[in-house]
Parts: sequence; structure tokens; C-alpha cells
Amino acid sequence: MGINRFQVLVDALKPLSEIDESVPIQDAVLVIFENYTKNWNAHNYQESNYKRLYYKGLNRSAAHKLEKSGIAKDKFKDYINEASYSQKESISKYLLEKLQLKEEIPAESLTYYCVNLMSELVEEAKRKKQLRKQKIPTKSE
Repeated sequence: MGINRFQVLVDALKPLSEIDESVPIQDAVLVIFENYTKNWNAHNYQESNYKRLYYKGLNRSAAHKLEKSGIAKDKFKDYINEASYSQKESISKYLLEKLQLKEEIPAESLTYYCVNLMSELVEEAKRKKQLRKQKIPTKSE
């Protein structure tokens, strides 16, 4: 199975939302959604659904809810820019290793890389086909 790039992004940005100790997975996903949109409603999903998105990646429903909440790339850039230079270097090294990139992302380019990655993940999720079984028509006699 391929790399869950959403999970890697959440893990990479988790230190930015930590205050004293570690942050629960669902809270880390919520922080990303709140900073990627203009007005994300925390009650869009239950905690278990935030965890599911973390483990399985973004789905069509999440992508549409993110878009309905208004994508705010500048707000997401500001959130990532709150990181210190050393935090950005750590995030860059983490992404290099986990996403198996060819070269490390320069700390000054990290903001744009993360915004572009999140935008790409949302677009990919929007294109996912729903995995419904098609009803087989019955023959009339």
C-alpha cells in the first residue's frame, strides 16, 4: 500500500500545535482543518471520524466539507510560518524521510510545499470515485 501523505503531513505539523505534551491525533487533524479553511466547524465530524481520516487519508466528503468551509491558503501559510527555523528544518527532514523525497525541502520553501501538498490531497480526494456497488438490473419476463 502507498504512503498516506495526509497522515505524514499531520504528523509533520503536529509539533506546531503541541503546548506541553503530545496532541491527540483527532486534535492534530482538527488544527490542520481549522488553519486550512476560513471557518471550519469542529462539529463537522466526530472524534472517531477525524481519526479515520488520519489513518485512511482524506475522502470525498472531507474534501467537499473543506471547500464549503472556504479554503484559506494564506491562513495555512501563516500557521506554518509560526514555526521556528529549527522546527521547519525538523519538519523538512521528517517529510524527506517519510515521503521518500529526492531532496530535502529548504526551510524557507516549507510553507509553500505544505500548502501545495494539502491542496493536492484535497483535489485527489475530490476525484476519488465512491465505492458503491452498482445495482444489477433485474430481468422482467
